Amino acid sequence: LRLNDNMKKIFYLFAATLVLAAVGCSKDDAAQEEVKYVSEIKIGFEGDTRVTAAHSAAGLKFAWEDGDVVYLYEDGNTSATAKCLEYDATSATFKPQNANNTNKLQVGNKYFAVTYSDWYFISKDENTGASVVESKLGGGTGVENIPMISDVFEATAENSMTTMHHLVGVVEIPVKAAVAGVQLQQMYLYSQRSN
Repeated sequence: LRLNDNMKKIFYLFAATLVLAAVGCSKDDAAQEEVKYVSEIKIGFEGDTRVTAAHSAAGLKFAWEDGDVVYLYEDGNTSATAKCLEYDATSATFKPQNANNTNKLQVGNKYFAVTYSDWYFISKDENTGASVVESKLGGGTGVENIPMISDVFEATAENSMTTMHHLVGVVEIPVKAAVAGVQLQQMYLYSQRSN
C-alpha cells in the first residue's frame, strides 16, 4: 500500500494526536489521585496496671463505652483543629462523628489522641518538630474525667491503632471515723506542691 503526501500528513497528524492524548491522560490520572482517609481506628489501653477495670472507685477508665469521644491532633501541627471520633461498641472502633473529611484522618499523617480536648495545651518542640502536650485536671469534674493521651501513630489505610495512657495516677486512701458507730461527715486532704 502506497501513501501519497496528503495521506502521509494526515497519518502523522493522527499519530501525533494520539501521543498527545496519551500524555495528557497520564497527567490527568496523576492530578486526579485523591487524598485517602481512614474511616475508623482502634484505641486500646496501656496494659500494665495495678488497678483493674472493675475497680471503678479509682476513676481510671480501662474499657470504652458506646459513645465515648476522643480528639485527635496531627503531630507537630499546632494550628490543626482536633478531629472528633466517637466509639462504636458494635465494631469496637472509633469513627468520625460526621461523614465529612474534617473529622477523618488522612492516610500517611501522624496523629495522637486525647480525651477532654479543652484541657490540653499543644505547642511544637523547636528542636524535634514533635508536639509538646500540657494537660491539667478540669476543675470540679472529679476522677471520672482523668485525662488520657495516646502514643503517636501513623494513619494507615487498614488497621490504624494506638494505645491510650492515663496522665495521672490515683491513690485510694480508706478512712474510718475515730468513734465507732459515727459516720464520717467530711474530710479534708491537703497536699503540697512545688513548681
